[in-house]
Amino acid sequence: MTDASSSSALKSCDAPASTEEVLPLSVNQRHSAPIPLRNFGATCYLNSIVQCLLCTPGLLRALISDRERIVHEWEVERLSTTKRASSEAHRRSCAERNVPATSSLVDLYTAHPAPPIPVSQLLLNLKEACASSNDEFSSNGQKDAHEFLLTLLGVIHKEVCHSKPDVCEVFREVEDETKWEAYARLVRRLQQENNSTIYRFFGGITGCTIQCAKCHLVSYRFEAQLVISLPMTYRLPTLGSKIVMKCTSGKRDGKTQAEGSIAVDEMLREMFFSERGELLNGSMQVTCDRCKKLRDKTIWYSIEQWPPILVLHLKRFNNAGVKNESAVVFPYTFCSIENLEYQLYSVCCHRGSASFGHYTSYAYVQGEDEAAETDNNTATAATVVSDLFQSPLASMNSERLFSPRERQPTGCVGGFFTSDSISKENGSDSKGASETHNRNGNRKVNGKDEPLPEETESKTGKWYLCNDKHITEVTAPDVLSMTKEAYILFYRRVDGRHATVS
Repeated sequence: MTDASSSSALKSCDAPASTEEVLPLSVNQRHSAPIPLRNFGATCYLNSIVQCLLCTPGLLRALISDRERIVHEWEVERLSTTKRASSEAHRRSCAERNVPATSSLVDLYTAHPAPPIPVSQLLLNLKEACASSNDEFSSNGQKDAHEFLLTLLGVIHKEVCHSKPDVCEVFREVEDETKWEAYARLVRRLQQENNSTIYRFFGGITGCTIQCAKCHLVSYRFEAQLVISLPMTYRLPTLGSKIVMKCTSGKRDGKTQAEGSIAVDEMLREMFFSERGELLNGSMQVTCDRCKKLRDKTIWYSIEQWPPILVLHLKRFNNAGVKNESAVVFPYTFCSIENLEYQLYSVCCHRGSASFGHYTSYAYVQGEDEAAETDNNTATAATVVSDLFQSPLASMNSERLFSPRERQPTGCVGGFFTSDSISKENGSDSKGASETHNRNGNRKVNGKDEPLPEETESKTGKWYLCNDKHITEVTAPDVLSMTKEAYILFYRRVDGRHATVS
């Protein structure tokens, strides 16, 4: 909502939430370890996603500012009409009514040592807020963590967004439009509808180039993404790849029995950086805008804007609910095609089948000094994305906008730089003097393991396994070993810095 209209759109919050002592909303002490979360019966999906979001660098501090902004707008409106200052109880009541999901997540973030509301009630508040947007969460029972993540992020986005939902430009295809022109139109739309903390942190942009096989008409489409879903496809090894991805046809207990393994970098290459593209023919034909008939088409996908927080969803479940249990090898750090370095900070895991399973999560909690540095770096990266959505289009670099089949940078293999990329163990085929981090916490230089320098070791941050009420300290190698359980991977931008595996 805009500053001019947000105060009038706020609900009435004159009644205090409680007669008991109320903690100020400004209290935002960071807890030093994940807090135990109660399972209300098959709500492990909720707990696992909450733990992943709570350890997202910089996110909760930004949401605290959003909550303060919205409450302040209400205070200004209330003061102008009643001439009375609001109490802390009134301010908290306003937050709980107008931004219930945001307020509950923030209170969970500050729940150590004592929350203003019981932790169990905060979890129920989150579930209720999501149920109001998605009926899937209005009932009890096992739910999908990926769908819950998308729903929760969408709910929070609507609560804290600055933009009006009814002024967005309708995005239509324009014949003979260049890729730059199509992208510029999308950015104008994003300026209108995605002006929120959620898109500043998680918002990336994917694109696709579509070409008609008959008339060769080329069109472009772009979409803002909060989470990137990677299909668990199986292909024979391609040139330069050492990963064999195949699957047996046998099933047991609703699970596909797989052999071999898949690497996350291979999945990203296959989806977004494949030069051959994907052929749409037969029943998949699409009507061509120029031919006015069903035609075969080739489509190439790309990542046009990498987000500060990169969330990768591994599509382990098909439409029939059958789970793919292939081992997915994922890196601790990797570099994107634009030389942006990412580091793993959380993993949502699933064990079991679609109908009978359990979610857990691994979360990296930083110390105060480390958190201050990371929050600043993440906030800077988020500002870059915010500037993309809000700055004049003339300042944008159109040279960055290319499809994978048009140009590949020197030193880049399949969308990822060979230097400081993923180790061969994790599926890349890089050669030469590349430096990577393996599962034992050493770095690999020219194929040899060398200990990490003492000054780069993390002395404050710790990894934790979050299993509802049970919180256990673990190591990074423990996390990287979850190749068959990993379901959603959370990475943060760490440009210019080398991550350590502790």
